Amino acid sequence: MTRLTHDLSGLLDGSLRWMSIVERQWPDVEAPESAELERTREQLRTVRGALERMVELIAHAKGAPIDGASAPTVGEAIDHALDVVRPLASDVGVELAADIARDAGALPMGPLYSVILNGLRNAVESVTLHRRDARVVARAAIEDTPTGGVLALEIVDNGGGPPSQEREGVFSPGYTTRGHGRGHGLAIAREIVAELNGEITLESGDAGGATLRVRIPLEELS
Repeated sequence: MTRLTHDLSGLLDGSLRWMSIVERQWPDVEAPESAELERTREQLRTVRGALERMVELIAHAKGAPIDGASAPTVGEAIDHALDVVRPLASDVGVELAADIARDAGALPMGPLYSVILNGLRNAVESVTLHRRDARVVARAAIEDTPTGGVLALEIVDNGGGPPSQEREGVFSPGYTTRGHGRGHGLAIAREIVAELNGEITLESGDAGGATLRVRIPLEELS
């Protein structure tokens, strides 16, 4: 039951954030010929209402004491996201790995599943543009800072690395380096991280490639 609600929570959270981006980008048309657009808006509102109701039901289920189950952890979120991305990685020849410190892996996941999943998917899709012996590693650790402890998440690949002029643009809705896809994954990730008073950056890795770095204050996950 815990794994089921965990999976559904991540999917619903991502779906609602995608809808928010679509709604913000929706054309503001008031002409009579926009009746079809208005019907589509109404359909989106109906879907949003259904999704929000499902979120409420799942939140209630997660709060219920079912067989002594505990809330999903950061370690479980990373393991599950790797499983979700693994078929795509296998198809394009990307090796996946995880390096999770025990104390970080035991932290409650909170809303971070979509951040991890979108970061992994983006890394797998981008690293294959640059090399065949591609590798993506998800890391989690706790770091001390002058203002307190933070959860440090990193998704590291050995690809070509992000051009300096594109490191901020990758978090914009619609950004993509591919000829397909909508390019909203990292925009969603940035929204979630901002809500947790954290930081997210895309940088060149120490040995080349790209590193998606996420820092979340531990107090936001308690």
